[in-house]
Amino acid sequence: MLLLLTIGLVIVALALLIVGFVQHTLALIYGSIACSAAAALTLIVFSRLTRRRSLRLGAAVPAELTAGLWAPERICAAGIGPDRARFDAALAEAAPELVGAGVQGS
Repeated sequence: MLLLLTIGLVIVALALLIVGFVQHTLALIYGSIACSAAAALTLIVFSRLTRRRSLRLGAAVPAELTAGLWAPERICAAGIGPDRARFDAALAEAAPELVGAGVQGS
């Protein structure tokens, strides 16, 4: 909600600035500056609230995501590297029927 408010304030500030320059009206230009300052304050509040929420989550959520993403059954066997024995061992766990099939490396 605060992010939408900030975007709205910036759009209003831009419109006031353009109309103020076209009509040579100093009050509209000051209004544009005020809207820009209000948008800046809103962004500061938004960033503080977001930081507090991320601190409340702590390290548990990233640890859960990492455990799911780096689970051994989800890692591609091609990421093992050039060691043929390690590749065959990983392939034997995932698809034993493919061990020894295909191009033989050196």
